[in-house]
Amino acid sequence: MKKNLKAMAITFILLYVGFVAVLYTMQRSMIYYPDTRHINPADVGQKDMDVVKVTTADGLVLEGWYHKPRSPDRPVLVLFHGNADHH
Repeated sequence: MKKNLKAMAITFILLYVGFVAVLYTMQRSMIYYPDTRHINPADVGQKDMDVVKVTTADGLVLEGWYHKPRSPDRPVLVLFHGNADHH
């Protein structure tokens, strides 16, 4: 019984060390790299939207899509989609 428990503990430790080693060696490929494609809203069925670009003080160009409200008394909705995709 003790031998079995010791073998299971050693197996678990080796699997854990192997898992950590794989994560360590592959960490560069798991880092988020932004999508550099520039998608036109019309290409994805959003014909009423315009592309808006804003340059920040440090020279970074931010690109977004804008849709004018249907009537002047309606609010503008701002959607921050995160870092995964454009649409």
